Amino acid sequence: MTIAQVRASEISEKALRYDLTVPFARYVVQHQNEITFPFKRYQIQPVWRADRPQKGRYREFYQCDADVIGSKSLLNEVDLLLIMREVFAALGLNVQILVNNRKVLSGMAKLFKVEERLVDFVTILDKFDKIGVAVLDEYRKAGFPEDAVARIEQFVMMKDSVQMTPRGTYLRRSCEDCVPAALTGLDEIDALRNFSNAISNGR
Repeated sequence: MTIAQVRASEISEKALRYDLTVPFARYVVQHQNEITFPFKRYQIQPVWRADRPQKGRYREFYQCDADVIGSKSLLNEVDLLLIMREVFAALGLNVQILVNNRKVLSGMAKLFKVEERLVDFVTILDKFDKIGVAVLDEYRKAGFPEDAVARIEQFVMMKDSVQMTPRGTYLRRSCEDCVPAALTGLDEIDALRNFSNAISNGR
């Protein structure tokens, strides 16, 4: 490979757009005195993965973004949730939309006494749907204390269902005194579910 080819490769790598979030943030900062808040936008265009794609994934793909900035109202989250429902319904896809809350995750980390490793805790927990209880081995490999793994195991082994949510009940009871922010996160998830269902049923 010639020097020119190497340079061309380096330039093309740096020119790739890896996501739509950074350009959105840049636009808001540059035009903050011109736009009205809360500011809403959607954007669809090709982007590229910065890391080496895993098997079954492409380096280039289309990213579809819908964002709201400038408001903390849960109604904005309801809007985004309904957008997802409408898009998948229009595509004829039957999907399950999962909602999370950072306050709950932070509360869980504090409850399990691993708050100093919040990112690692959440990253591994995110694999639970794919590898199940094998996440416990992942925590051990990552150097989490055995007593912390035991607390996490108690949580992940609980069985949720449509009628009962033992995990939610466990978190509410456990965080009631020590992690009030986690309770706020759980309340926000419940409110989001109730708002979106009420709006959907009223249409």
